[in-house]
Amino acid sequence: MLGVYKVVLHGSGIDIQVEGCDSADDRAVGFYTTRTVFALSAEEAINKARAEEETAWKLPPLSVNNRSGNVKISVDKIYSGTLFDFFNKKKGYSFYADEE
Repeated sequence: MLGVYKVVLHGSGIDIQVEGCDSADDRAVGFYTTRTVFALSAEEAINKARAEEETAWKLPPLSVNNRSGNVKISVDKIYSGTLFDFFNKKKGYSFYADEE
């Protein structure tokens, strides 16, 4: 049965300058984001969400700002969503820096 799924994705292997930081050494190396998709199963939802995210990182502005060019996308969590979630979906990222 067709349903709405919210897929929390984790991305690693990026190299992006952190906006608002003075040092060139302050760079994001990973992120979390949530994609909301229609799918027949959780497995299909994961595949759709990963494909959307992989495509996003191949296009500007993400592709232009990412100096590594080698993004790895994995699934962190998956939830059942609602029609409201699907039609009210917002895209955003939570970036994190290397802790060294």
